[in-house]
Amino acid sequence: MLTSKAGSEAVEALRRPLHAGVLARSEVVVAVALVAGLIVRLYYLVPAGGFPLNDGGLFYSMARDLQAHDFITPARTSYNLDAIPYAYPPLMVYAIALLDRFTPIDLITSLRFLPALASLATIPVFYALARKLLPGTSASAAAIAFAVLVEGFHWHIMGGGITRAFGLLFALLAIQQAVRLFIERDGRGLLPVIGWASAAQLTHPNLVAPIAIGLIVLLHGRSRPALKQAAIVAGSVLVLTAWWWGALVLRDGAGTFLALRASRFSEYFYHDGYPWRALLDWSFTTQPVLNWPAALALIGAAALIARGAYLVPLWLVAEFVLEPTQAHNFLPAPVALLVGAGVGLVVLPALTRPWAFEEPEAPAAWRRWARPRWGLGSRIATTGFVTVLGVIALSSALAKPELPALRSLSGDERANLEWIARETPADARFLVVSGQPWWADGLSEWFPALTGRHSDYTAQGYEWLGVEFPNRIYWHDRLQGCGGEDASCLDDVVVRSQSSYDYVYVRTNCCGELRDAILSSTRFRVVRQNEAGIIAVVVRQALAS
Repeated sequence: MLTSKAGSEAVEALRRPLHAGVLARSEVVVAVALVAGLIVRLYYLVPAGGFPLNDGGLFYSMARDLQAHDFITPARTSYNLDAIPYAYPPLMVYAIALLDRFTPIDLITSLRFLPALASLATIPVFYALARKLLPGTSASAAAIAFAVLVEGFHWHIMGGGITRAFGLLFALLAIQQAVRLFIERDGRGLLPVIGWASAAQLTHPNLVAPIAIGLIVLLHGRSRPALKQAAIVAGSVLVLTAWWWGALVLRDGAGTFLALRASRFSEYFYHDGYPWRALLDWSFTTQPVLNWPAALALIGAAALIARGAYLVPLWLVAEFVLEPTQAHNFLPAPVALLVGAGVGLVVLPALTRPWAFEEPEAPAAWRRWARPRWGLGSRIATTGFVTVLGVIALSSALAKPELPALRSLSGDERANLEWIARETPADARFLVVSGQPWWADGLSEWFPALTGRHSDYTAQGYEWLGVEFPNRIYWHDRLQGCGGEDASCLDDVVVRSQSSYDYVYVRTNCCGELRDAILSSTRFRVVRQNEAGIIAVVVRQALAS
């Protein structure tokens, strides 16, 4: 039989929060987050069939251009034969080009695996940042959420993640050191924040690092010494990145950067309240099962604001205001921090210590049937909540049909592109009908890179040409709508967009009506056909008649 002292100790042990021990151990949190992150990333990488997921064709061509010019940045990229400025921040393009030239790691291997490795590396880096901004349990919950958030890996493990994933990795390292410098007042963070912020800006044109660091300075660095350090950081980053942006300005003027901003703030991206509406309805957290990040992040935002901790909520809002069309690439960090705050500051305390939230005016019936004796109910609730949330989060991350961009070109499709490179005229113009929206259309992006031919309406790279970018997106998506119609739809798109074409490539598994119409038409002659699709040349005599 328990003594009074032993009984008291037993009661206290039961009342002690379940999460206090396990989630306070850094090595356990990092291990759980890495394992969960590895599972969801390998789930998509393993079936890729030896080729990068979705995109990366633009960077493949840019790496080849560097090699062809003896690693001196050319003025234009050969991608899609359209004189697109060689303006993209080139740090990781240089990296994969050098690996291809001087090591056994070729470009395709780099684009297939390096983004996923960088994405995985962001998990412990993010956890280190979370521990600087949130209490222990909240930081742990944030790290695990970050590892499995769809937005946390969706755009980063594909081929184009060679810039997105590394850009996020470098930005998180820079933000972590900015917290050290401006909030913890540790001057040893000065040089690291300069180095990592420079690497981030040389990798991806997004402003995630400047936005977050600017907010840190605004909220926590308004003293004279801090402002002096902020000026040193800004000036040093400008100097260290000048070999990229300075050379571009000297060659083309500021117009290229203005064109980038114009393309991202064009009317095409601002319709029916988008993208601002996404911030209000949280549709940017794309979860096919249950939008758990939105619910928990809203709770976390309220908890942080109530405590006067404005940095993370403002970071989320600022990303939408300043980078609305690119925010989805880098929102996982503030979203996961808010999720962690919601779990650690509100949900788990309410479940593990419910007696602390009792109201003295509760009715008698409530006091009789809702007494949290011995902590048993709280343990059941906490275990159930963590288990159900974990299942929902993993099932959402592994809901493959909901992530059309996480697919790679099949072997037959790559064989078709190789055939086009060998057998068609160098100046041939192609229509590529894949049935996918532009952001998930790996066939259209890789087409110019692997064939050396022009693809009408491929959009990647054209953001550096201003409004040409949204125009190409519009006509690309109109073209994909032709998959369910006859061949006259192709001519309608081409005429209305004032373009032309010599060949059409139609993917088999999306566009049966168009494929059948081409096969039976005298206006086209099929020159190649396999299970992946058909390639047909326009018969000019029939077209003229």
